Amino acid sequence: MEAQSQAAVDWWARPREGAQATSWITGYRQSLAARHRDVVVEAVGTLGARSVLEVGCHCGPNLIRLAQADPALSCLGLDVNAGAVAAGTAWLADLGVSDRVRLQVGAFPAATAAMEGQCADVVLSVYALAYLSDADLDAALYEVGRLARRGVVLAEPMADAQTPVGAMHTLQGYTEWRHDYDARIPWIGTLRDMTIRSMPIAPPVDRLNAVRVYARA
Repeated sequence: MEAQSQAAVDWWARPREGAQATSWITGYRQSLAARHRDVVVEAVGTLGARSVLEVGCHCGPNLIRLAQADPALSCLGLDVNAGAVAAGTAWLADLGVSDRVRLQVGAFPAATAAMEGQCADVVLSVYALAYLSDADLDAALYEVGRLARRGVVLAEPMADAQTPVGAMHTLQGYTEWRHDYDARIPWIGTLRDMTIRSMPIAPPVDRLNAVRVYARA
């Protein structure tokens, strides 16, 4: 993994303690009803999924929303931060969805290398691939496609005429990236047979301006 991508992994993985840990988790819990999560739920619903794998799930707000919207859905989330996973696991139990939603610690894509192909109907990423540099993106997209049986849902900062491809620097000590997924995906072997549908997030939420649904033809 390129140094810029690894820096983002390291930042997200580091332990948070005391008030910082509490406020970090509280912020995610309070965002459960955020507008972009409505679009994610709708997007996953268009694919008729019975199972979802989310990469970069943090404490699980997207998966909780999905499980609440569809009682037949089973979900697995991966995240590099052990504290977020532990807090999310407790949250799932409090909400009564821990029988259908499970979180585990792991860095994508290394954490999924041993998983069987097409192990989930839908693979979901919400502002997770934005932490991968351009050089690391193709390998991650290949793995996303390998794991997805029906399709892929990406809620990421999307490049367009007004917001070009490239690095978006933050003040956190790592780099965020805006990628042109539509241009890359037709060249990725595990994804090239997929149709593309765009669902706007208007106005954008924290640089998230659209959700892309990539469905197997």
